[in-house]
Amino acid sequence: MKDLRNAAGTDEFARLVFDKVFDHDLHRLVSMTEMWKDKRPPVPFSYNNLKETQKTAPTAEKPKQGLRDQQLWTLHENFENFLQAVNALGKRVATSKENLSFDVSLPFASSWILLRRHLPDPLPHFAER
Repeated sequence: MKDLRNAAGTDEFARLVFDKVFDHDLHRLVSMTEMWKDKRPPVPFSYNNLKETQKTAPTAEKPKQGLRDQQLWTLHENFENFLQAVNALGKRVATSKENLSFDVSLPFASSWILLRRHLPDPLPHFAER
């Protein structure tokens, strides 16, 4: 976590946060074999793979209908939104002299949730307990 804090506000910050949340943490969860006896473990995302496929993803999409808040984003739109939210958070962390409190209404939290739903075999939602 100290490395993440030190990287706040840099070009590498978004990649480091993404790798921590969607790669390293998920690999740690997958290694807990007892947890996955009755279900398939999630498959971690790769930042580099998403960046590469984002470059080659078709840009022509069907027109979006309805209000912006009611539109479903593609994986790549969610990925881009996550990166923007993390970079904004990184700038806040880099310029803040105090610890920031976590607020689920932050764009970072909502973009994390939206991106997480694209995971293959996502972790169960809290409501499914």
